[in-house]
Parts: sequence; structure tokens; C-alpha cells
Amino acid sequence: MNRLLQTAAYVGKFSLLGLAVAAVAIVIASRGGQGAGGGAEGAAGGRISYSEAVQASAPAVVSVYTSTLLQQQRIVGFARDPQANTGVPIVGRRYLNQRDLGSGVIVTADGSILTNNHVIQGADSIWVGFWDGRLGRAEVVGSDPETDLAVLRVTMEGPLPTIHYGRSSDLRVGDVVLAIGNPLGLGRTVTMGIVSGTGRSGLGVSVYENLIQTDAAINRGNSGGALVNARGDLVGINTATIGAENNADGIGFAIPIETAQDVLQQILANGEVVRGSLGIEMVDGRFSPRIVALAGNRPGVIVSEIHVNGPGHLAGLEPGDYLTRFGDTPVTNIQDLYRTIADTAPGTRVELELWREGQRITTHATVVKRRVAPAAEG
Repeated sequence: MNRLLQTAAYVGKFSLLGLAVAAVAIVIASRGGQGAGGGAEGAAGGRISYSEAVQASAPAVVSVYTSTLLQQQRIVGFARDPQANTGVPIVGRRYLNQRDLGSGVIVTADGSILTNNHVIQGADSIWVGFWDGRLGRAEVVGSDPETDLAVLRVTMEGPLPTIHYGRSSDLRVGDVVLAIGNPLGLGRTVTMGIVSGTGRSGLGVSVYENLIQTDAAINRGNSGGALVNARGDLVGINTATIGAENNADGIGFAIPIETAQDVLQQILANGEVVRGSLGIEMVDGRFSPRIVALAGNRPGVIVSEIHVNGPGHLAGLEPGDYLTRFGDTPVTNIQDLYRTIADTAPGTRVELELWREGQRITTHATVVKRRVAPAAEG
């Protein structure tokens, strides 16, 4: 009898242990294996879904359709030249209606829309297609070619859906992002990827580059659309890809939302973006190890060209000078210095530190309003 009781107690102890383990497993399964990735897990089978993020953000993404009237010359016939006894071509004109497409993001309930400058540049008419199927005529409020951004305005009945802003500065490589837009005219399309890199520059997309790189599929027509995080917050405006012509696949870029917000606010307030300039052009200091060595191996940029009677010229700068400080900001690289100068209000007087043949020199310059030009000007 004692042995029977001992056996029953032994079996009962491990039965209770098994029930406890099963209970823990059920709790874990019911939570869907939630992790730190930020994705939304469905209750059924722990399946991951970003449907809530799409529902929160997609209604504020629009399709942008542009139409541009192009004039072409062509030979429509020949007239005989009696003196030369030859035919003289008669040149006529014809007009073609070029259509293009892109995307945009509604940022105010009264109809302000962010998109890319290259989507609407030169267009004679612009139409916006909304997520609910409506169509509206849009006008350009202002554009900023140097960041490849533009602001449209459309008037529709009732308030329009807007998107919640995130912070691109919070993005980490590996974070899930969604690209929403109108690729290839399909409309209402969402693709998923991750953040592949941040702070990308030197790509020739725009003058002021500080781009988010992603492998979310971005195709023709996605330009100007939304890049959102896993919660549906807007973190960037999709702008470009490196495509098959470079033997590349899955490399797209978006303008950080902080840059887009600054451009948006200036255009809505002033109709344009105002930036500062020193009237100089620069190259990376690393291209001349000798000049860097004479400056004690400090990071900096080399002045390559000076505009006559510009702030740099009036401050005594010369080609070949090595700039290491702008105001209170040490120079770290050329892209950061361009942005620092651009963000300085015209009329501001700043101290410059430079090196010339190993000699440290300080001078002062008054920042002026930057002229929009194809070439970058600091």
C-alpha cells in the first residue's frame, strides 16, 4: 500500500508540472510572440500584420496625375527652290500631351499636399486622385528643387484625411517601413521593407541630401508618396531609386520628414524656401591630404570657387582656403556644412575659421539669401 501511495504521489507531481508548462505555453501563444519590432500581431495564430498602420496612413496618400503640352517641330513637306533646283523642307509644328504620374501626402485637412518637385515640374495641369475614388484639380503653392519637394493645394468638400507625423531621427537600420503610393498607375499600393541606411548623400538626387535608404519596393509613380513606420507614422517622402541601369535592386530613398516639414512650413508661409549662402563653392577636404596636414589634420572643406562681391569674397576668402569652423559649429563634412549655412538666416554675421598654408585665420562674413542655381553654392 505504501508503494502504491508513493507511485501515485510521484505521478501526480509530474502531472502538475506538465499542466504548469502547458499553461505558460498557452499564455505565450495568446500574446502572439510579441517582440520589439513594432509590428501588429493578429490574435489568430500570432500572425503579423501591418493592416492597422495602413488603415491609419493610407487614406492620406493620393495619386498625382500631370499633363504637359509639348511642342515639336517636324518636316511636313518640301517646296521646290527654282534657283537651286532642289526641295526645301517645310517645317511645321505639332503638339503632344505628355502625361505622367506620381504620389503625394495630404498634410492639412484643408488640402495641402506634399509631393516631389520632379513629379509636377513643368506640368500644365495637375489632378489628384484620393483613396476614396474622388478626383480634384490641384495648384502648385510652391516648390523647392534643391530638396526635390513641392506643395500642392486642392479644394474639396469637407475636411480631408491627414497623416500623423513620426520622427525619422528615431529610425534605426532594420526598422520595418511601408511605402504607400501609386506605382505604375496601379494606385492604392503598399509595399514593405526595412530601413537599410540613414543619412545618405552624394547621390545626385538633390542639392541637400540626407536620405533614408530602404528596400521597400519603390517604382515609377511612388515618387512623392509616404514612407511610414510600423505604426503608420509618416517618416519620409519617397523620392528616388537606384534601378536596373546600375545593376541594383531594392535600393530606394526617401526625404526625412523633418526636412519635408521645414520646406512645407516655409512654402505655406512665404511661397518659397529661403536659405543662407556665403557665395562660395567647396570640395571635400579629403581630396587634398597636404592641405589637411597643414591644418593639423582637422576635418574641414576646401574653398574651390568664390563669387565676386559675395560674403566669402568680402570676408577675404581665397580659393584653396581650408574652412574648419562656421560660427560655433566645427566643420565635420561638406554636406553638413552646406546644410548649416543654408539653415542660417540671411543677414546673420558669423565668424569663420580657416587655414591658409598652415596659418590659422579668423574672419567674419554676413550670410546672404542663397540664389537657386543648378550648381551647389554654400
